[in-house]
Amino acid sequence: MEVANSFAERSVSGNGIHVVGRLKKPRGPNKLLGGRVEVYDSGQFMVLTGDIIGNAPAEVNDIQHVVDDLFRQHRAWFGDFEDTEVVPRC
Repeated sequence: MEVANSFAERSVSGNGIHVVGRLKKPRGPNKLLGGRVEVYDSGQFMVLTGDIIGNAPAEVNDIQHVVDDLFRQHRAWFGDFEDTEVVPRC
């Protein structure tokens, strides 16, 4: 979570992590890396738990660099995005 340097918490299920930050989602699907990561910049909601992870800050900060890196990694593994949001599984 140090890389994102933004609010990060455990999900309601306890199996996921929410990293909340300011970003503009690049062109491409919402689900990346075989569906292990989801990125949204609008039109979605989530239930927050307040169960902050480690030393994550309580503030919502800019995480554009993290999102850009995730999209670059996805392209390296799966190729460029089509106009579809279907993502192959790993």
